[in-house]
Amino acid sequence: SGTRNSLSLESKALACTRRRSLVMMKNVLGITLIIARSSAFVPHRRLISSTTLRKAVNEISAQDLKQLFGGNEVPAAQSVLTMDGVQMIDVREPDELMVANYPKPGMDSMGDRPMQHLPLSTMNEWAPKAVDGSLLDKSKPVVVACKVGGRSMQVCRWLDDQGYEEVYNLAGGINKYSSVDPSVGGPY
Repeated sequence: SGTRNSLSLESKALACTRRRSLVMMKNVLGITLIIARSSAFVPHRRLISSTTLRKAVNEISAQDLKQLFGGNEVPAAQSVLTMDGVQMIDVREPDELMVANYPKPGMDSMGDRPMQHLPLSTMNEWAPKAVDGSLLDKSKPVVVACKVGGRSMQVCRWLDDQGYEEVYNLAGGINKYSSVDPSVGGPY
């Protein structure tokens, strides 16, 4: 009788699980697994819809970026960043550059290193060059910036997936950067 009741409860729980979709996320040693059960549930079978082996995205603060623009070395998550060793890209749209821009439009404060403008909306055009390494050097650090950090975070994750060794998101984007260097314009 006790076994029959527990089987009945198990059957009810299984039926309930079958009627609605269940998504479970497990974080195991920094790896997030998303396990999805659909309405076409098969007992004891889990469909892994996505496994992510990506590292956490590194961030660089607005203060550290200003120091970097000033020619100073900046200790970072994986190395010490220097102006001659870092690649910088801005993924904002062209009209956003008119509102706020880094020390010199398209250039760092020293005037000799371009901040590449690669709008997220045109990613399909520049992505193949980023994948094959002809646009950016995969072995050198890359700092990615946007308005507040969301779009640049997407690009950071994508670059990480493409095998870039050291990728940094500008925390807070140019809006945050404008609080440490008002000469750039913004926030907007």
